[in-house]
Amino acid sequence: MEKIFLDLNIDGDCTNLGALAVLNVLANNGKAEILGTTACFKSPLATGCIKAINEYYGNGYLPVGILHRQDETHPTPFMKPVNENFRPDAPDGEDAPDTVGVMRRVLSLQDDNSVTLVITGCFASFEALLKSGEDEHSPLSGQLLAEKKIKRVVVMGGSFDTFGDVPFGENNIAVQIPAAKYVTQHWKKELVLSAYEIGIRTTSLKEFRLHGSRSHPLQMMYEINDGDGFKDGNPSWDHTAVLEGALPGEYFNYHEYGEIEITDDGHTVWHEKEGGKHTYLLPKTPLDDVAAVINDLIFPQWREYK
Repeated sequence: MEKIFLDLNIDGDCTNLGALAVLNVLANNGKAEILGTTACFKSPLATGCIKAINEYYGNGYLPVGILHRQDETHPTPFMKPVNENFRPDAPDGEDAPDTVGVMRRVLSLQDDNSVTLVITGCFASFEALLKSGEDEHSPLSGQLLAEKKIKRVVVMGGSFDTFGDVPFGENNIAVQIPAAKYVTQHWKKELVLSAYEIGIRTTSLKEFRLHGSRSHPLQMMYEINDGDGFKDGNPSWDHTAVLEGALPGEYFNYHEYGEIEITDDGHTVWHEKEGGKHTYLLPKTPLDDVAAVINDLIFPQWREYK
């Protein structure tokens, strides 16, 4: 069973929190262990949204952090209503510890080479961890602590010509290009990208958005944020990264391992390199079937509404 630490973003859509819900269900089904959840930007309202999902699944004890050094993201429409409705004791958000401190504390308590870090936002948190120094949690630098405890990193990010598309500067990379460059240059262990092309073709949770329980904070997020804009379902960018992190190789194949370069305009370029540890996902299970897995995890009744 994989031990997962999830670092996410809430910036313009709710797929990150859909991925968090997927991870909670997998954990409750005994298929993964969640170590903690952090955000790669500063926003107290993000704390409330993360906690609302974790609490819904009975996992409200999980540590949560926000990256205090990062600017707040632009407000996402569902953030305030979710906080007001599902966390009435803290409707305007709440203080949260810094992401890097949470990461360092959690990692220091794990066995060596035992953690999978899943990133569904930009690389800012991971860069900050790698650059961090010793603290009360560990005498190791962030680079050494990460190398000691983390066995692989799975990221929703990047764009490749997997389906013959023209690659572009995908948002999670392009929004923090220096951080993405730093991580890809300094992280020499396994790095797996679930790229834009995979998630955009894996549409899920249409029926959940329309018919899911209003007691579920994620249903409110999908309803408010997406409205009628995704009549055939939502892209599953972040969900696919969580599935790969928790269940490696079960739904996806891997491109040949090598080294991924981040260009100045935020493109992700794979290079052949002997002994390289970087790769990106390729289809294995039909993507409609992957979407069905996501639907089954979040809203098992979805087939009744097809």
